[in-house]
Amino acid sequence: MRVEETPLGAFVEGMRKVAEEKARVVEEGRREEGAREKEGEKEKGKGGRRGEVVAVDEDVDEDEDEDMGDGDDE
Repeated sequence: MRVEETPLGAFVEGMRKVAEEKARVVEEGRREEGAREKEGEKEKGKGGRRGEVVAVDEDVDEDEDEDMGDGDDE
């Protein structure tokens, strides 16, 4: 009897396959990111700043916490 033929064995085998697939996808993403970084370095060498994104939240309301209240509505 093979391990995959038992319910627990099938579950473990399924989890192993999921982990392998996840590792494969993560590694593929790392390779693509590395290729993009190299491409970006080449573009920077030409004077470009392609691919850089800066997020700025200028609309910060400091008294936003006060608007939510503390549950003590008297």
